[in-house]
Amino acid sequence: MRKIGFFPFFLSKFIIISLSLISKLSGLTFNRDFRSGKMEKTTAGICTFLLLIVLSINVSAQETADYLVNWEPNPEPDITGYVIYRSLDRGAGFSAIDSVDNNTFEYLDEGLEKGTRYYYRLIAKNTSGERSGFSNPVSGMTIPADASPSLSDSCKITGKSQTGLSSFRINWETPVPTTGFIQYDSDAVLDSMSSFDETDWTTSHSNQLENLEVRKTYYARAAAYDQYDNLTLSAQDTFTVSEEVPAPLSSPQLSIYPVPYSPFKGSMTMDGLPSNGAVRIFNSNGMEIYKETIPAVGEINWDGTNHNGSKVMSGVYYVIVEDSGGEVTEKRPVMIVN
Repeated sequence: MRKIGFFPFFLSKFIIISLSLISKLSGLTFNRDFRSGKMEKTTAGICTFLLLIVLSINVSAQETADYLVNWEPNPEPDITGYVIYRSLDRGAGFSAIDSVDNNTFEYLDEGLEKGTRYYYRLIAKNTSGERSGFSNPVSGMTIPADASPSLSDSCKITGKSQTGLSSFRINWETPVPTTGFIQYDSDAVLDSMSSFDETDWTTSHSNQLENLEVRKTYYARAAAYDQYDNLTLSAQDTFTVSEEVPAPLSSPQLSIYPVPYSPFKGSMTMDGLPSNGAVRIFNSNGMEIYKETIPAVGEINWDGTNHNGSKVMSGVYYVIVEDSGGEVTEKRPVMIVN
């Protein structure tokens, strides 16, 4: 079953987004499933089109946002066009904002307020003047830089740390389980993106950005999808890549054993941890696969399973230790061998 989505998009690099499982964004390919409901037949004989994609256009420091609604063509041969509806409420209040002909499968909605969630639906019409039922709704919201704390908490970048000469790790959070990625670039167009966390629905995320240029400042924001495909874009943030590789953090009392570790041969012990802090483990793609609050005894035994309860695969993983204030005190690679 294919999943609908809401994707970042850029006016300066306009492209057509296909609805295959591989979509291309400014030359960068990423995978994304789409979900659609079943086709509904109306008494008029038109199939309503239940797959609708909405794309957000970054407008940098402007106080407005633009969204591109994109859909697949309806299969009926006598379709004459489509009507686009918008609302501030998912379940009610939809009003027609424009219509397009049967050869047009996208609509750009411009000059909308940041900090407001907009919902879109679609109907098709035919040569007899009959109209289909509504498609499923999709929505998106762009958080402004001056948003209130409660609004910013909808999707916010919580940490930025340089992990190598040309790499950075971006941490971000949402109040409900989401999946998503980081958009970034050395200008405000943000036409690069991190890997897409398609399988890990969680409230805490961490993405590794590679091949960055030293002595450059980058813009970044998080794009989060909830399980109903509502997109929330965080406020834009910045980070600068230093020309010096940061010294590794050290906690001499920290012990991790056994290393290498096999999840099928018992647990891996992490001892000497800061009380009331947290341990987070990431795979080589920058995806968080484990997180645990550190108890007062300062010891955690990990059984080698990820957030979904499955044993992790062989490879290099990264243990990140945070103190009770959320500051990173240790970064340690560990080898998993099954």
